[in-house]
Amino acid sequence: MDGSDSPVRVGTRGVFVRGVSVSPRGDYLALAIGGGDSNGGDDVWLAHVDSLNAPRAFLSETYREFNPRFSPDGRWPAYTSTRDGREEIYVRALTGGAELEISVDGGREPVWS
Repeated sequence: MDGSDSPVRVGTRGVFVRGVSVSPRGDYLALAIGGGDSNGGDDVWLAHVDSLNAPRAFLSETYREFNPRFSPDGRWPAYTSTRDGREEIYVRALTGGAELEISVDGGREPVWS
């Protein structure tokens, strides 16, 4: 990221990083990557610092997921999703599992307290 709100191109195939979060221990990056899948939406990917060249899809759906933010303990990435037709905040365990909706009347920027 270049510090601006603009997407940054990461390669030559029209793929953009639209948000990055570093886990509190510094061992994972959560990246919102857009423009590279068949639906053109944003998806959240995870990359371990030991294998940055091999990120794995954390969320890859037909709707958009973006603005990832790790919880203070690093176990729960929060993110914005349009799964229900509008932007809401969700969390999902770093190890996978079900998404849990946190906001109930719209949300765009996850913030942990």
